[in-house]
Amino acid sequence: MIPTWKIYVNGSSNINESEAGIVFISPKEQVIEYRVCFEFLTMNNISEYEAFLTRLYLAEALNAFLL
Repeated sequence: MIPTWKIYVNGSSNINESEAGIVFISPKEQVIEYRVCFEFLTMNNISEYEAFLTRLYLAEALNAFLL
């Protein structure tokens, strides 16, 4: 069986800030939480896209295989 990672992302923005939250769960059930605060204001959809891109960069850094 191939070990798999679970990855959850959420991006949000409001008039004051934009951020993304990312949670990785390893095949051994280890939880890694990551929060990114963007230095620019965005709309909610753009925050979601930025969260997705950040997820890809972090997954690569953790050597997590996205299936």
